[in-house]
Amino acid sequence: MALIAAGPVDAQGAKPLAEDQAAAKVSVPARQADAARGATEAPDAATAAPTDDAPKNNDAKDAIPAQNATPSAAPDATEIVEKPAANSRLIVSSWAGAYGKAQQQAIIEPLTRDLGLAIERRTHVGGNAALNTADVAELDQSSLIAACRAGRLVKMRSLLTSSEYDEAISAGPDGGDFIANSVSDCGMPTFAWSSMLIANGDAMKKLARRRYKAPTRLANLLRPKRYPGKRALIRKPRRLLEMMLLGSGISRDEVYQVLATRDGQDQAFKILDRLSKYILWVDGPREALIALDQGNVTMAMTYSGRAFRRLIASRLLPIWDGHIIDYASWAVPASSENRDNAKQFILAATSAESLAAQARIWPYGPMRRSALPLARRHDLLDTALDKFMPTSDMRLGQGLLFDAVFWAEHGAALEDRFAAWLAGVPLGIRVPVPIKAPPPPAASAADEAAGAAPSQQ
Repeated sequence: MALIAAGPVDAQGAKPLAEDQAAAKVSVPARQADAARGATEAPDAATAAPTDDAPKNNDAKDAIPAQNATPSAAPDATEIVEKPAANSRLIVSSWAGAYGKAQQQAIIEPLTRDLGLAIERRTHVGGNAALNTADVAELDQSSLIAACRAGRLVKMRSLLTSSEYDEAISAGPDGGDFIANSVSDCGMPTFAWSSMLIANGDAMKKLARRRYKAPTRLANLLRPKRYPGKRALIRKPRRLLEMMLLGSGISRDEVYQVLATRDGQDQAFKILDRLSKYILWVDGPREALIALDQGNVTMAMTYSGRAFRRLIASRLLPIWDGHIIDYASWAVPASSENRDNAKQFILAATSAESLAAQARIWPYGPMRRSALPLARRHDLLDTALDKFMPTSDMRLGQGLLFDAVFWAEHGAALEDRFAAWLAGVPLGIRVPVPIKAPPPPAASAADEAAGAAPSQQ
């Protein structure tokens, strides 16, 4: 099935730090420089295992090893390395956790060396938090669209030359390298993750009253008698309503058309009504997996990054059918005065080689097709990655691309209706209390004498 492309996305940043220090030249032993570069190439075990699309894991065990390699022998040659000047500073903002560590190792450190930029990486928790503090920010599509529409981001066509823009979007073996035409007015795509289901097949088999067959389709979510046990679902309408419609048989190409109508919305909420007594509501993907681990549910809605970590170390079953694909993009805040460096960084960070390097540590799906053949196996675990990446040939056709434009236009109404449904309002439809119409004004004595109503005077 064809994916439905989301609309434009955007990101914002802030003015770079100003420094007036001139560039200084420092002699560094060639072997020491080579050793330091080599130290950055060994992935950390904790970094290699992802958590979710906006990870916040700050455990010390996840730290990247210090890059302090020293030469074993006296150098016999030197190289000149220029200390970055003030105009070579670049502040980049993205997520923390395992995703951030993989990005630091695979993209930030190599580009700091290759581009000659002093790149400072800061972290944010999503939304538009980074727009006033960075030169380049990595944003989810909903935040990107909102900031782009508000004029808070630089348009890609004004940031890049025509040839740079055309080359960026047409590169790859067959042209059209970025998946689903995902280059937008204000953003250059990076990685995709998915909302998906994981099932405890062993627990489900014990509860089954008839012949058991492992769940492999999203429709199995809606058949609790055949696939028993509670389902841990994230208490948000985004992606959840899409899953309800997909599971009921609505095609991927029609989901958002149906969900835009009153009848389609009614259908999604009726499905939730029927499933409600089998639902355990949770606040996020982490809580869903905890409920699965504790045996409180047999199915859990989570993100593909967290799923990777669990699936390689357990007997849990992934349900990729109907996974909801979302992705991030690099963008430049309109307030940034460091646009030339920002452009260099974005072009390099979204190259097939850079995306593949990060995917081999943290298996989110590169948004470039040409990056996929370069990210076949995990750097540390030597695990084949195709079956874990949302954008791989194996998984892309099973998914629905999250439509951030749709939710920008319909989100407020659907979120209000979902909140009402959770509160016990049938189908989430709030019916206004009728207001009793006031009685018509009494006719005056003059009106009665004239035999006419006031409106006829």
